[in-house]
Amino acid sequence: MMRNSFLTLILLCLSATSCSKHEELTPSISYTPPHHVVHQMASGFAPLTDSEVQSDWGRELLIGSTLAQEQDFYQAILALKRARILQKHHTGPRTPIPRQDQVAYDMCLAYMLSSKYDVITHAFETGKLDAITPESPVFTSALIILYDAYLHQKNPAKAQEIYDVIENQSKPKAAQLKAYKNIFTLDKEGLLSDPKTEVLYTSYSARKKHPMTAGALNAVLPGSGYVYVGQIQSGVTSLMLNALFIAATYQFATHHQVAPAIISFGFEMGWYVGGIHGAYLAAEEYNNTLYSAHANEYLRKEKLFPIFQIEYGF
Repeated sequence: MMRNSFLTLILLCLSATSCSKHEELTPSISYTPPHHVVHQMASGFAPLTDSEVQSDWGRELLIGSTLAQEQDFYQAILALKRARILQKHHTGPRTPIPRQDQVAYDMCLAYMLSSKYDVITHAFETGKLDAITPESPVFTSALIILYDAYLHQKNPAKAQEIYDVIENQSKPKAAQLKAYKNIFTLDKEGLLSDPKTEVLYTSYSARKKHPMTAGALNAVLPGSGYVYVGQIQSGVTSLMLNALFIAATYQFATHHQVAPAIISFGFEMGWYVGGIHGAYLAAEEYNNTLYSAHANEYLRKEKLFPIFQIEYGF
């Protein structure tokens, strides 16, 4: 009877763990290009004229673009914001604003390289990027930045809308971005449909740990689930604590000290159940780290990060 009750408890713990938190990876995929990569990217705009450099907004634009090339994005964005304000201040209501698309694009790229994706999507949705029209040389590059921003914002519907426009502009770039998206979102079907990315997924699958297995191992022998995912110290600590509370409960019970035995047993059950859930989460953390490492290395090696698809810099 006691054995059946124990098995029932294990099954209930594992069921609760798997139902409350299905295995869902949240990989950390990012890439900060070296200084020379950004510096060597050609501008999509003609150099500022002497008269433009002498203007207030022209000087701010020059400063902002130069600082952005040096990857001082905070100061660059401030300078570009000042340039945008001065442009509007020195331009009449019916006079076209000079280099408005350049200021908007440089700010957009600076925000991307500083990982401020929410600012990019907000700027687009509030019309601050409207100056970058299809006629602008940086139009496709701006769309790629926006597409990446919506992926980071976990807005697949908006990202797909932008992707459709990019595909009409450049199918090769769209193909690269599709592979990037499949890796970024861990789209199993999409990864397996491409022979190149299939290798990435199968390599990850061969080495990943199964959270349910980690939880089950910890249920059978406290600490073994942590050892399964490589957390030896946590496994030893879990085993010792559970053994300590079990021994204390046994001692209290054999000496007919009911209240201390109940308290000790309560602590033990907390550690026991918590250990099962903790091992489950540890396996998910292991998988996140493993996949992130594989994905970042593959994307960098194959030049699939959006920054490699962007044609123009500052």
